[in-house]
Amino acid sequence: MDISTLYKCFTECSGVTTDSRNCPEGSMFIALKGETFNGNAFAVQALEKGCRYAVVDEEQYTGGNPHILLVDNCLQALQELANFHRRKLGTCIVGITGTNGKTTTKELIAAVLQKKIPGTLHIGQSEQPHRRAAHPVAPHLQRRTCRDRNGCEPSG
Repeated sequence: MDISTLYKCFTECSGVTTDSRNCPEGSMFIALKGETFNGNAFAVQALEKGCRYAVVDEEQYTGGNPHILLVDNCLQALQELANFHRRKLGTCIVGITGTNGKTTTKELIAAVLQKKIPGTLHIGQSEQPHRRAAHPVAPHLQRRTCRDRNGCEPSG
């Protein structure tokens, strides 16, 4: 499935989830794989729990269901979908990295931009509580994100 077709389905959804235990009504479930699980096996369950679509990368899990979308690689499809969506929105993203001074730098940038674009800036974490990703992609970034958002080191 090409990215524009996947994006059309995405626009019909309320959001994206990679956790079949947390399936907000009308969302899109993307079946990621980990060392001990295969998200493809939970596609039907995600639909039953309220997802509008499930994205899988193993044909045996489609079962002829038009709401189960087949892609070559779910992780790559998720990355491409996020990139495609960001480009459609035309948003500017500023990343701040380093050992020290991230919060201060973020606050300084926010203060300057608020003067230029009042009321339109969102800096920081989303309103949803941070949950550690359940797949082995950049675990050092997962730990850093949890630490930065919650002020705590995740277990495991």
